Amino acid sequence: MRQRKVKKKKKRIIGVIFAVIAIGISCFALVIQNDKDEEEKESKITYDDLRDKAVKEDEFGTGELTIDWEVLKDCNVVGWIKMGKYIDYPIVQGEDNKYYLRHSYDGSYNGNGSIFMNCNNNSDFMDLNTIIYGHNMRSKDNMFGSIKTMLDESEKNPIKFYIYTPDGCKHTYDIYSIDKVKDLGYAYKTHFDSLENFEDYKDEMKNNSEIDYKIKKNDSKTVMLSTCNSYGSASGNRVVVLGQESEVKQIQEPASWYQKKIYIEVSNKEAVCLKGNNYYYIIQDDKAIRCVKSAVDKILVDSKETVIVRVECEETEEAYQYNDISGEIYAYPIFDIINYEIE
Repeated sequence: MRQRKVKKKKKRIIGVIFAVIAIGISCFALVIQNDKDEEEKESKITYDDLRDKAVKEDEFGTGELTIDWEVLKDCNVVGWIKMGKYIDYPIVQGEDNKYYLRHSYDGSYNGNGSIFMNCNNNSDFMDLNTIIYGHNMRSKDNMFGSIKTMLDESEKNPIKFYIYTPDGCKHTYDIYSIDKVKDLGYAYKTHFDSLENFEDYKDEMKNNSEIDYKIKKNDSKTVMLSTCNSYGSASGNRVVVLGQESEVKQIQEPASWYQKKIYIEVSNKEAVCLKGNNYYYIIQDDKAIRCVKSAVDKILVDSKETVIVRVECEETEEAYQYNDISGEIYAYPIFDIINYEIE
């Protein structure tokens, strides 16, 4: 009889312990959620204040936006993205892809992070495919929280997005596909061995798209917006929106701090190489890129497929003169190489 009472007492004690643990876990989860809510509020206030200072609407009521880049001159800002009603943020770029997951555009700590460019991309959107990351927040008016609603065709969703850059340009992107993918899978390519490989990439993205946007493929560059899937994000499930560039236009003066870079995109199917007295000259788009033989072999890739190499150059005051077999003289401005990479 005494043993039964002891067993019942033990069961009550164990029950109380489990109840206390459950209450503790609930309280801890509530504290964490409150912290997240507080961070989300802080993030919203921060970016609302920034928009008030940096985003200017056209005075004629056309809806065209301009960015006051001087407000952002001390930040690692490479652009500003606008998509639909909710996505309206500066784009930053760090030395890695971790820092801005937990830091605001100005470097202050915030769990909501920032909208940021892949650290391996060229900061001026010159790569064939540029990747932009943002958190999938519970609220669709925060970060990339609205992307999840784009999977629902019954919603009135945007079909374009816009990126404003410090050189004063506005880039328009037609939404090409929306895909459910794995983190770091095929969708996350930024560089391609050839234009044919880039075209294959677009085909694969379109074939796997959840929605057919009926946008025709061309050779324009793309920007991919990446966020966590609401289901299985810890397992690497992501939702990505691919936009194909359809227009670039100058809408304002460049930022005072913007340092313009000169690029020449060299195609192994179009460029020709001419030998001078001391250097070789790669002729592309009526420009002469001055280089040594070892650079020629790397820039003019020997391949049956079309390979584009983006060459960052510095313009000189010199010109390369070439006499063709008919005696006609051509003069090409000379550019010296700073850096180059296969797109």
